[in-house]
Amino acid sequence: MKKILLFMLAITAMLLLSSCGSNSSGSAMLSLNVKDVRVSDRLQEEAEKIKQKPESERFNWEKEKLKTIESFDNLFTVLPGPYEFKWSEVQDIDNGAGNEVSETELKLRLRLNKTIKVDPEYANKTDEKEISKELSQYFHFYMLDADGKTSIQYVEEGDALGAVVFLNPKILWQNNGKIASIENTDGMLDFYHFLTSKPGTEFDLVISCGVQRSENMEKVLELNKGMKIIADFSQYHFYAE
Repeated sequence: MKKILLFMLAITAMLLLSSCGSNSSGSAMLSLNVKDVRVSDRLQEEAEKIKQKPESERFNWEKEKLKTIESFDNLFTVLPGPYEFKWSEVQDIDNGAGNEVSETELKLRLRLNKTIKVDPEYANKTDEKEISKELSQYFHFYMLDADGKTSIQYVEEGDALGAVVFLNPKILWQNNGKIASIENTDGMLDFYHFLTSKPGTEFDLVISCGVQRSENMEKVLELNKGMKIIADFSQYHFYAE
């Protein structure tokens, strides 16, 4: 674990080191193979443990947990691409000409398959912004290469450049032209309203994908060929139907 942590720190440092230049702002249509929404391995294991018990012996809370876990599978579909990908130069650092870094973002078109329901007691005592933030934190977007490998696998194999040029999509943050992103309050609320709308609703999800060295943008477009979406929640204030 320590070895991987040190390697990741080295990768982060590479983003800010000098290099040969390239276009620091631009856009492209990115073709991705996007997998359906699936719950995490952790939640799948919880569900399997419950299923091993005869239904007559399951506690009510176990039945509710199983219902919640299974309901998040295939919650929404990412409609076929290609998808709009943009990058723009970060304005609050000056590495000199040819050493620019760029913020990146990706737009995905989603179609809802199920409607998320919020526990009424939780909804009555919790601000909508807080609910939307909690719900957004449950969804993780992992980029894949053409062979289905993730950035972590590149780290484990010692491929620093490969690990660097993976995108890192996050609903929680938005670009603001600076090295430090800001909280994506409006985006999280829009995503929440989409998830609680009627099945069949379509929505453009714009997600920040982190900072890249501008000179690496061609490699970014070459490497990022797929995405898997994982739902991994710790609280059971929500279920879908």
